[in-house]
Amino acid sequence: MDGAVAPSGVPYPERLRTNRFDAGGLARFVVNGRHVISVRGSSAWQTHRHTFGDVGERDDHLTWFAEAASTFTRGTSSSVVGIAVQQERYRARDVDGFDYTFTTPGIFSQTTTDIGERLALTGSARLDRHSEYGTKLSPRLSALVKMTRRWSLRLSAGTGYYAPTWFTEETEVIGLTPLARLFDIRAEEAQSGSADLGGVWGPVELNATVFGSVVRLPVGVVEAPGGEGRVTLVNVPGPTRTTGGELLLRWKPEPFHVTASYTFVRSTEEDPETGDRRPVPLTPRHQAGLVTMWEQEEQARVGVEVYSTGRQSLDDNPYRTESKPYVHIGVLAERRFGRARAFVNVENVLNYRQTRSDPLVLPARGMGGRWTVDVWGPLEGRVANVGLRIDAR
Repeated sequence: MDGAVAPSGVPYPERLRTNRFDAGGLARFVVNGRHVISVRGSSAWQTHRHTFGDVGERDDHLTWFAEAASTFTRGTSSSVVGIAVQQERYRARDVDGFDYTFTTPGIFSQTTTDIGERLALTGSARLDRHSEYGTKLSPRLSALVKMTRRWSLRLSAGTGYYAPTWFTEETEVIGLTPLARLFDIRAEEAQSGSADLGGVWGPVELNATVFGSVVRLPVGVVEAPGGEGRVTLVNVPGPTRTTGGELLLRWKPEPFHVTASYTFVRSTEEDPETGDRRPVPLTPRHQAGLVTMWEQEEQARVGVEVYSTGRQSLDDNPYRTESKPYVHIGVLAERRFGRARAFVNVENVLNYRQTRSDPLVLPARGMGGRWTVDVWGPLEGRVANVGLRIDAR
């Protein structure tokens, strides 16, 4: 905002400029008419130029990945075995002590076997050797049960890990300048499971899912010893636990297509500052959606989408501890004229904005020197797009 100042009385510009270049490739070969050999790889390079008030931070990110796998079948079983390697490299131009290079070679295998006509089992495992966090094994077992001709049940359980870096939701806001170096950080480890029931009930296609996960040693942000606006990253002793479910309905009474969804999530974590158990911030417990589309062959279509987001727990927000629920409505209309299609799309029809409830700017600088609260609702208000598509064929 031109001419605006922070509550401290001085300007505080925030800017981010990003350049990104990426490339990838994939090749497949058939060997002996049975085995399929696939080779793929990709690379991405990003540069950022951050501005946090009078502090500038420039950096470079380079990530590359390569994989070779063999797929083969034997009877009612199909298997995949392969090797992979990934490298993540970060270089900070203006802040010392945060450069890193993570290299992770790994091997993986997956086998799917049909047991009779109604049961299929899939077992998979991946073994990684992370250059910073050591050897990690991630197994998973899944089952597909065909209960009837129209109904099936999928079950899945497994483990995984995440290799922490300097970049979290909190540090993306404040940058690396106020961050004390991370010491003795361990990889986050997770166990998860889900059950998915899908089928057809009359004219309605239904899918119901329940899920749960536990993340151990989650990484959190706390004030660094000595204070003075510095923060650091730590492994929180208590796990993050998440349970929930999702219901999805599809109904196609021509010329209409109707999709309805509802998601319930209960996620709790240990507050890294106090050690108390709390709901995970910015995670709505209830979300629902309804999308209706009317289509006239290929000549025209009109759609309306309505999404409802429930209350969310908020952290370090002096204006409220819980967000307001809100409704997002979007409308799309499209019409064909010969080889051309004209369309109009309007999002956030109700023009709901978080800033109509509370300011974005904090009355005083928060943890790490941040000047803004977390975003829990739309900021941009109503948005309309009008366009024309031309089929040149």
